Amino acid sequence: MNKRRDERHYKKIGVKIQAPDENGDFFEEETYLENFSKNGCCIVTSREIKENASILISSLDGEFDAEAKVKKIWQKEIDGKLKMGVEFIDSKENWLMNYLDGSK
Repeated sequence: MNKRRDERHYKKIGVKIQAPDENGDFFEEETYLENFSKNGCCIVTSREIKENASILISSLDGEFDAEAKVKKIWQKEIDGKLKMGVEFIDSKENWLMNYLDGSK
């Protein structure tokens, strides 16, 4: 049984993230979202993000940005990168969902 609150969409979207790493050092990285929903997403990154940190996610094409927080960190190494699950701080205006209908 799926315990997710919202439908997960599997579409790779190029993003830039700005966040503190596990040591509290701020970094920026161009990467991608592996999947997303109304309330969160899975980011593939080369550095572990500090738990409970606020991060900024921006599309590489400049069409959206949003604050998110790391709710749970689960790690799975993929070609030297980590998957991170994050929850959006404010999902009222969901810019990511516009990618599904092409109205970005």
